[in-house]
Amino acid sequence: MPEKLRSSIVLVNSVSDFAAQDGAAMIVTGSHCGIGVAQYLAGTAVCGLLGNDAGVPADAVALATLDRFRVPAAVVSNASARIGRASDTLDIGRVSVMNAAAALAGLRQGMSGAEAAARMLGHPPVRLPEIVGYRSRRRLLCGASSCRIVLADSASLITVADAGSIIVTGSHGGLVGGLVSRGLRADAALAFFNDAGRGYRGAGIARLAALERVGVAAATIAAESARIGSALATWRGGVVSFANEKALTAGLRIGMTVQDAVAALVQP
Repeated sequence: MPEKLRSSIVLVNSVSDFAAQDGAAMIVTGSHCGIGVAQYLAGTAVCGLLGNDAGVPADAVALATLDRFRVPAAVVSNASARIGRASDTLDIGRVSVMNAAAALAGLRQGMSGAEAAARMLGHPPVRLPEIVGYRSRRRLLCGASSCRIVLADSASLITVADAGSIIVTGSHGGLVGGLVSRGLRADAALAFFNDAGRGYRGAGIARLAALERVGVAAATIAAESARIGSALATWRGGVVSFANEKALTAGLRIGMTVQDAVAALVQP
């Protein structure tokens, strides 16, 4: 992609890092495009959005949300680009699904991320309202066990004050930007993420090894078992697909539901 075009694109490894701006924005992210993602673009004039399909293209609900505002949006296949890395989305990603507005802008399945972004750059920007869709949230799950359980749709909502808690997220299990420092902000007792279909070079579970190195037990749930972006869906239907050694040593097993895994590790 010509440098002039590339410089017109807003690259964010996590859509939670995006800040509303005055000018028009063509956003390329390493994030999934599931529930809660579109809201991060609120208040901005958007030309388009390109993200990762996280292994379950049907769960890319941000595409339908943005289509209501006639904003082009698409995702690249998780098999073509590492989730959590915007540069992969742009440079090596291949489009898997797009919304109607993106199809009208000329996007097609299999198109390179760079070409898709270039086509959306030519779309007239649409300024989004302050409320676009579902807003990612966090909540405490009371009475589920003797240990504090935090449900966070996005891992970005976790703080150091959550240390010692069981953390159930709707986020993917990749490392944002490939940075170990973006593993998790809290020294959790146990943490769950979505494996995003595992994806290119196993990027969807890369966070597990990083958390193992800092002594945090962590696991992912199968992308097909719970809608990405929803911690409540992870809690209610998530089935463990991968786990780090610390989690396995503590008694967690592949194939367990999230609730059974918590029950096995914590006294009620």
